[in-house]
Amino acid sequence: MSGPRHVLSGWLLLAVLAAGACGSDVLEPAADSFPGPAPTPDPVPEPDPAPEPPPAAGLAASVVEVNPSAHHTSASTATAITIEFDRPIDPTSIDPTVFRVFGRWSGVATGTHTVEAAGARIRFAPDAEFAAGEFVTVTLAGSIRLADGTPLGRGFAWSFWTAAGVGGLDQLNVGTRTVRRPGEGLIQAYGAYAGDIDGDGDSDLVIPNEVANDIRVFLN
Repeated sequence: MSGPRHVLSGWLLLAVLAAGACGSDVLEPAADSFPGPAPTPDPVPEPDPAPEPPPAAGLAASVVEVNPSAHHTSASTATAITIEFDRPIDPTSIDPTVFRVFGRWSGVATGTHTVEAAGARIRFAPDAEFAAGEFVTVTLAGSIRLADGTPLGRGFAWSFWTAAGVGGLDQLNVGTRTVRRPGEGLIQAYGAYAGDIDGDGDSDLVIPNEVANDIRVFLN
């Protein structure tokens, strides 16, 4: 009779083990054993914005205003040009060599320099009008002196455009002129510049040549 009792005991042992494995007393993993969401990094502080440079940085005086303004696109062809500083300028230090005006087509502008606004403003009145739609550049040398004798310190420049004129697309062929000299071969002309070369108020023509290694000037 011992045989059946051993079999029954074996089945009871298996039942107990199975109940233990399937019971509700299974240990749960610790709550902190699973990684949580990644921690939010501290925000990186934004760098302080770079300070705005003062007008005309490096000059002994600040530029308050220029007229026509820089990059202006419709200045009068007869405009006067002015620049105003925050302190007086020595009027004896102003002449055409330190206050220069150049038109892309009209060339070097001549005119009269005057000092206004208790010495703080320089005015240039050109002798002749600029061309319509012309790019004009104004440059001041650093050797200009303040009223106390201090040099301006460095150059200053700005540019503007004059107002474009009215024109049509009708063109009239008034003649043909060769760039080559008589009997000359290839000179390989490229590009052209039309501007007042001799200062008579008319646009002249300048053509550079690569093979001839020169420029040919046609005065109007």
